[in-house]
Amino acid sequence: MYVQYTDKHDVQGRVEGILTRAGFQVSVLRSSVPLAKREEWIGENAPQLDVVISHPRLVETGLDLFDKAGRHNFPTICFYETGYNLFTLRQASRRSWRIGQKEPCRIVYFHYEGTMQDRAMALMGKKLTAAQALEGTFLQRRSGCHGR
Repeated sequence: MYVQYTDKHDVQGRVEGILTRAGFQVSVLRSSVPLAKREEWIGENAPQLDVVISHPRLVETGLDLFDKAGRHNFPTICFYETGYNLFTLRQASRRSWRIGQKEPCRIVYFHYEGTMQDRAMALMGKKLTAAQALEGTFLQRRSGCHGR
């Protein structure tokens, strides 16, 4: 799960507490873990965890959220908060979509309707659509209807 606010408003700690009380095994990957040690941290901690909470910038490049040997796998990525950096959003959302992944991957964005979060999600959606148009690629949108 990705959380943006980690300093004055430690949302990571709040979300960790909520999920722990709900019965999940949770740990937070904090910025105090050096870049060169983050993959090692995930390898050591993830096998016992249901949820890893992190700022998306900490994992935006080079980390896999699954182990090819099957010791851990986080195929669902949740953004509790997104921020406005499209590069970070795209990179962080692909940490489970890697060569060797055998599980279906899902990306979930949490937000409250009619709030600033809702407007931020709309803006990020527009930015993503524009970037994909420039690249010549488009995500296929799913609807609730499965038919032709």
